[in-house]
Amino acid sequence: DLISKWACPDLFAYILLMHLISELGQISEHVVTASKMDLGFTCFSLFCIGSSIASLGYRVADRSHPRLQRLVSLCSQKVLATTVVFLTILFFVLFCYGLATPAMGVKLGQLNPTMTAALDALGLKGKIKAHIGVLHCMQELLDDVVVGHINSIISLLMLAVFCVGFTALDMICLCLTAIRLQAGKSKGEMMKRAWVFKKLSMLDVTIMGIVVVCFAMQMYKQYLIVATHRGLWLLLAAEIIHYTTYYLVKAATEHYLPNLQLGDDPAWSELGSSIAGSAMSSDSEDSASDERGTLPTDSD
Repeated sequence: DLISKWACPDLFAYILLMHLISELGQISEHVVTASKMDLGFTCFSLFCIGSSIASLGYRVADRSHPRLQRLVSLCSQKVLATTVVFLTILFFVLFCYGLATPAMGVKLGQLNPTMTAALDALGLKGKIKAHIGVLHCMQELLDDVVVGHINSIISLLMLAVFCVGFTALDMICLCLTAIRLQAGKSKGEMMKRAWVFKKLSMLDVTIMGIVVVCFAMQMYKQYLIVATHRGLWLLLAAEIIHYTTYYLVKAATEHYLPNLQLGDDPAWSELGSSIAGSAMSSDSEDSASDERGTLPTDSD
């Protein structure tokens, strides 16, 4: 239930890496690159989306945080609301700036003198480099979606909805929860939505994927250097604020609404259960078919 979305880090990094390589092909007519997301990406992405949503169907009691509750009890609800509003504003500043700033880049490594001389003769020395950010990647994907590429549609869904959309919605719900607690009008409904959005938001997963892939690409540093850029660290700072705000508001909700149970929203639980049930029934049918030894033929 807790680690379902952490199957996805590579997925987001692949999306950015493929478009980063494509950017190299636009430098000159002498530079030709080819990158394509194929059937494996389609299957892997559908698995990641399905497992993340299906995890909502497991009704597990959410862990409380007594130490944070004691900390929250030391300040008034007005101070809490003011702090959360400030954190929300700071988050969106860093978040928007990080999305618009390159998060990943590539350039040539230390090539031998012969290759360096060849590049110099073509007028490409120092020019073979590219960078890409999340927002830029989404714009490129949108152009591909118009053409009708299925994997581009899935990629845009992952970035625009899970990485960007759910993260932003979660911060908005947390801010509204703190404001309603201060006004004495909160019954916990907004915090329940924030709990769901937190489970489905994948900015943290995206950051981890980019870092891991950049480290893994170090084995090719003699030829290509793939490295993180400033946008990634801005997004990391925004995500740290997101985590801080979430647990701060969650502890406040636990303190002021002790009977509230997160994760028991019937609508989300039924959605997750239906997806998990469909997957299990499909596996059962496949297993039964294998046991009978009946495989579809052309005549069938």
